[in-house]
Formats: sequence, structure tokens, C-alpha cells
Amino acid sequence: GIQNFLMKPINQSLLFDTIVNMFEMDKTGMTIQSSACPINGTEEYRVDGVHILLVEDNVINQEVATEILGSAGALVEIANNGQEAIDAVASKPYDLVLMDLQMPVMGGYEATKHIRAERKNQKLPIIAMTAHAMQGVEAECKAAGMNDYVSKPIDPQNLFSTILKWVKPKPAASGAAGETPQKRSDNTTAESKLPVQIPGIDMDKGLSRVGGNTKLYLKLLNDYATGYRSFIDDIRAAISEQRLEEARRLAHTLKGVSGNISANEVFSISEQLEKALTATPPEECSQLLEKLSTALHSVIDAIDAVHEDNKEDDAGKQGLATVAEIEPILQQAAQKIWTDDVDADQAIADLKQALGTRFESEMREIEKSVDGFDFEAAKEPIRKIAAELNIGLDGMDHE
Repeated sequence: GIQNFLMKPINQSLLFDTIVNMFEMDKTGMTIQSSACPINGTEEYRVDGVHILLVEDNVINQEVATEILGSAGALVEIANNGQEAIDAVASKPYDLVLMDLQMPVMGGYEATKHIRAERKNQKLPIIAMTAHAMQGVEAECKAAGMNDYVSKPIDPQNLFSTILKWVKPKPAASGAAGETPQKRSDNTTAESKLPVQIPGIDMDKGLSRVGGNTKLYLKLLNDYATGYRSFIDDIRAAISEQRLEEARRLAHTLKGVSGNISANEVFSISEQLEKALTATPPEECSQLLEKLSTALHSVIDAIDAVHEDNKEDDAGKQGLATVAEIEPILQQAAQKIWTDDVDADQAIADLKQALGTRFESEMREIEKSVDGFDFEAAKEPIRKIAAELNIGLDGMDHE
């Protein structure tokens, strides 16, 4: 049965501890701890060649977990909900499944029951990821057929210790034909700068969760500011229209993603609101909602300020590239996209820099598509840029 769980936000120290020290873990501990020391290079924490299906609906949480697991050698694929997880497991074998519990379309409990209904999946390790550190969650996970669980926010050391309880690394498989390691962000020569402090965010813990990867962390912060700017309005509307289950789910989502970037005050108030919406008449939650709104927008404003500073710095450094200079850069990015290359990030970053403020909407579409591994969707904006600049794509534009 389930013997452990991790909570989001994830940091590498906790993830590893959970995986390796499962039998010794204090199941009642809810304190979010982190380690500033990356563990992905430590041999006893490696999960090389382990094929993991990550079932998680939130993009920021996906990116954090993928970075942590990938940096330790895992081969990670993503399912956005329980139904996608069922389909994925039916289509190919996995060594282990990390299953979020609360997701749209189908949650983790129901998905696990469907997966277990197939005889071939009886021994597939399924580890729940839950932000609910309550007494009954372990029993529910076990009843659904899950082997273990980790609590959110996830500490990487704890996570890895849990994973390694159920699977062993397969170093020889990490480069096997047909297996492609998931894309991981590079931390070298990032143009944008991360300040020493951002109000409302614990920078040390946030960075530790992504192994000190400044470039990825900046991207997560910007994604957070963009994606959750109007989130309070969504919660308020759900409460007003008596869609309380949806309001609780939204508060739960905000709690998880805020924990992953270490926006601790927003995390704490979101948790309070989620609980209040369960036990309190909704009309009595207005004060808590206003408190959450103030905290969230304070963090978003601080992130926006960092983003604007970086844009100004970049604008000062970048000259306007000519079409002749852009041509090989665009062709290189296209080549990466047309071959589904998971290491396309740098080529796309080079293209974005060369274009400057031109084709901003197309570049956003390309970045979003590649981040979601939807290389096919990235082709159309590449074609549009090429056509506008009269740049040939060596036949790729006709595919």
C-alpha cells in the first residue's frame, strides 16, 4: 500500500529523500524544506533510463517536475489529465507513473482504477502527488490502487527516494533507440538576470526546486504572472455563481503553482481559502479572497518589474538584425522543429533575439508550442515569418 507522499511545490532535496528513504520518512511531516545543493549529479540519486509518465494538468508544475526528473536522467512523458494517462499507458509501457489527484476531465483516483483494471498494469508502480496532507488521503490512494504517494510541494530528495523504492536506474537505457530524453532548460549564458530578491517570493527555495536553473526559473515566474493575472476574478465568479467545487479547485491550483515558485504568502492564503470553501459559507470567504488578491497581485507586479528591467537591458544590447543575418538562424530553428528536436530551445531563443520586437505574437506561439512538445503547431508561425522575410526553408515550407 501507500507508504509515503510528496507535496508541491517540488524541490530536489525532498524528492530524493522520499524516494530513497521511504521506510524512514515521517509521514506526518508537512514542513516544506529545500536544499540549495543540487542532487541531480549525485550517483545515489540518479534515475537514469527510468521511463516515467507524469500526469499533471498544470504547465508550470509540469515544467518543474520535468526539470527535476530529467536532470537526474529520467525519460519523462506528460499526460494532462487522467484520461490521457489511461490512453498513454495503453499505448506503451512505462516504468512508473506519477499521478496528480485533482485534474480536469478525469482525476487521479479514477484514472488509477481504470489502469489497474488491465491485468498487464497490476505491477506498474503508481505514485500519487497530492497537496492534501490529511489522514484519509493515504487510505484513498491505496484503495484506488496506488503504490505510494508524495506530498506537494514536492521536495526532490523525498521524491527520488520514493521513486527508487519502486524502480531501479537503467543507465544503458537512457540512450536507447526510440527513447528521447525530455527537453531540459539550459542555465548557461542566459541574457535575462534574476535579481537577488523579489518581494513575496523565497528565491533560494524557488531556485533549489529547479536545481539552480536561473533561466528556467525566470520563465516559470513570467508564466506565473501571465497565467494567473486574472485568476482571482475566476475564483470570485465561481463563488458568486455557487460553483463551489470549481472555486475550491481553482484555489487548489493556485496553491500548488505558487508553492512551486515559492510564492509562500500566496501559497498559504490559497490553502486557507481552499479549506474555507469546504467548511465555511461562501459569503464569509470574501475577506480571505481580498487578502489573496492583494498578495497575488503584489507578487505579479514584482515579477512584471523584473521582466521589464530585463526587456530594457536586452533592447540596449540588441541591434536590429538584417534578413541575411536572420536567414541561417531561422533555418536552424526550423530544422530543430521539423525534426521534433527536444533541444530546440536555444535555436528558438537565438531566433527571438535576432527578430527583436518583430513577430512577437508568432514567437510566443512557437515558444508555447515547443514548450508543450507540439512541434507540428510550431511550424505554421515559422512558415509565416519565413514568408514575410522571403526566406526559404529548404523544402520544409511545403511539408
